[in-house]
Amino acid sequence: MSGHLVLNKLRQPYGYQTSISRRWQTCVLFSVFVFLFLLFFRPFDIGSSPLGIIPVCLAYGLTTFMIMALLNIAVPALFPRFFNEESWTVGKEISWSMVNILLIGLGNALFNSYAGHAPLSLLNILLIEFYTLAVGVFPVTVSVLLKENRLRKKYGQQSEQINTELKEHHEAVTGQDRTEFPEYALICIPSENAGEDLELLASDLLYIQSSDNYIEVYYKERNVLSKKLLRNSLKAVTESLVEHPQLFRCHKSYLVNLLNVVHVSGNAQGYKLHLLNTDFRVPVSRQHNEEIKKRLAGTP
Repeated sequence: MSGHLVLNKLRQPYGYQTSISRRWQTCVLFSVFVFLFLLFFRPFDIGSSPLGIIPVCLAYGLTTFMIMALLNIAVPALFPRFFNEESWTVGKEISWSMVNILLIGLGNALFNSYAGHAPLSLLNILLIEFYTLAVGVFPVTVSVLLKENRLRKKYGQQSEQINTELKEHHEAVTGQDRTEFPEYALICIPSENAGEDLELLASDLLYIQSSDNYIEVYYKERNVLSKKLLRNSLKAVTESLVEHPQLFRCHKSYLVNLLNVVHVSGNAQGYKLHLLNTDFRVPVSRQHNEEIKKRLAGTP
């Protein structure tokens, strides 16, 4: 594989695990793996430890768990912009996995010295890091690449099916008397600041994006993309527009107008919604996959 192809693969979108419960599960499973691996293969002569093989393996597993919890629970909470799912890539996933592996190796090297298995030295630390990388690099890299390939194909194929159903739904309503259709409704997007509410036809609204204590409203104005910043939360706005079923909160940060969805694409992160008058692709949370397919096909 040439350097260009490698870089292109590393830049491919990849789904960051946003579920905290799933991240806790990963911490536990990886720690159990370390415990079992050491228990059965007994590297670093840990079988001769006076503490006993099981307590030593448990200690290594616990060290692994604490480091992974710090890196994958605490750090993302402190630096949410870096761990933004929309900008997460194959390269970031592999690199962050390597950081996990290296710090787990360092933590276990420190415990190795504390338990008296080997003196703390640069050579011993490098040796343990080498073994840790040797065990973890290949399976992690291969699993990430295989998962990206599988999910990209899955969402790509399913997107084609959704687009077929979306086209059929649009054709079914073409030519009908549309004066009572929801796009002719006037909607009001509230602001916490008095006198700043935004009123527009439902057909003109594209999507709303949360932005800290504000929302960014993207809409058509004489077929030109416009944006307005309002002080409000996406949750409050979603609740205020509940009577408009064509408006769907497809992601924790996005409320989308399904009337203006013209195409659906997919990659390893999931579905992306293409809308009129904008090149931006609105992401769909994986938990809403089935609902978005029903909504776009016009299924109740």
